[in-house]
Amino acid sequence: MMKHINKCIFFGVVHDDAELGAVGEVSFRVSCTHRYRVGSEWKMQTESVPCVWRGPQAKATAGAILKGQNVFVEGQFSTRTGSIRVASVTLVGPQVDEGDQGAEGEDE
Repeated sequence: MMKHINKCIFFGVVHDDAELGAVGEVSFRVSCTHRYRVGSEWKMQTESVPCVWRGPQAKATAGAILKGQNVFVEGQFSTRTGSIRVASVTLVGPQVDEGDQGAEGEDE
């Protein structure tokens, strides 16, 4: 019998600084941009993914999840809350300016 899998992986930029809630949960949004070509023109579509992280590691890391930070997020999608229940967050490289998003690979 086939088992079901609910796993989401996102690499993107933190939309706003993470917020630490009263019950110890950390909330933040990750903006992920998809580039695609229509004819000879490049288009971009950005999705803002709501994330909720709970536990001692989340509380300890909350101050490092800042607007513009590149992050790799793994978790499960919750239809009840409409957000990702985060299992792990990896901070990747330096923060970026909003104007730098999608600037690489223009000639692809």
